[in-house]
Amino acid sequence: MDNVKSVVALLVCGEEQGTAFLVSNTLALTMTHCVVDAIANGEDINLTFKNIPGQDEIKTKASIVPYEEDCPVSVLRLDDEIKIEPLGIFCCEDHISQEEKLMAYGYPHVKGDEGYPINIFINDYLSKNVVIDGDVTLVIDPKIRIENFAGMSGSPVVYRKNVIGILIEQGIESIGNNRKAVDVKMISIKRIQKLLDKVEINIHQ
Repeated sequence: MDNVKSVVALLVCGEEQGTAFLVSNTLALTMTHCVVDAIANGEDINLTFKNIPGQDEIKTKASIVPYEEDCPVSVLRLDDEIKIEPLGIFCCEDHISQEEKLMAYGYPHVKGDEGYPINIFINDYLSKNVVIDGDVTLVIDPKIRIENFAGMSGSPVVYRKNVIGILIEQGIESIGNNRKAVDVKMISIKRIQKLLDKVEINIHQ
């Protein structure tokens, strides 16, 4: 858990709060909708690493690495080198069973600037014919107490110490006046392999 927490950053860009995580000492991944204010209005992308062992908070700015195709994931180049080992990136070929526990760590709005881990399980691999962005739905462990995971977009989804995807959105169920997150979607590493190859991020097959 500690190595996951250490590479994950709170992202603030204009009015948007989200999550990003390191894939090298100077590159991070996040969801493009988390940095739309930088794309549209030139707002700063501010990253804060809060959980690096033996260090105080590290604040840095980042810029978007250009990519010619429309993509729901953005690569960020940090102004400062973060001297910590990033997580491995694994291209999962749809073989993880529904019983296998995955975890994600990010910065949901309801927790302010406090990071939060969640346990999740594969629910379904979506057909390419119906996929817009996220291609895997995940069931949230019912013991998780918060009801809204907004802000966790950009969080790494980790399986056996490797990132297999990135959280992109949540599914909300309305019961009367109550609204509760019932599942989350991720975009798999396999889906963004061309982007990662373009910026020379190593992927384990």
